[in-house]
Amino acid sequence: MAKSRIDKKARQLSQNDGGPAMKQSFIALGRHQNTMNKTEATHAMDLEMRKRVGEILEYRWQPLRLKLGADCTYEPDFLLIMADLSIEFHEVKGGFITDDAIVKVKVAANLFPWFIFRLFQYDRKGCKVRELKPL
Repeated sequence: MAKSRIDKKARQLSQNDGGPAMKQSFIALGRHQNTMNKTEATHAMDLEMRKRVGEILEYRWQPLRLKLGADCTYEPDFLLIMADLSIEFHEVKGGFITDDAIVKVKVAANLFPWFIFRLFQYDRKGCKVRELKPL
């Protein structure tokens, strides 16, 4: 059944001319809107442990969008309020990260230098963390 859904979505996308309708209809295959993927759920469990020990006061999953340009927005995976009242945004990725994802986080870090932006990359070996600082 999943294969037929994927085939149907592929046909819809291939018939589309790439206009605004395609932007609205494109969602990563297998991804449900308003639900975390497995990598984000793993990260949320890590954040919950850090909250219980007092490192984090509060965190939210995809609470807002940052406007980066005229037609470009960035929706961080997590917003955190830390114990020292600093604010962090976490972008969570699996084993592969596209250049587009990295560029958006870097641009956001430059436009909003008063926040801390961290990129988390989970793979079979564990998690790599990278802080993206403004230039």
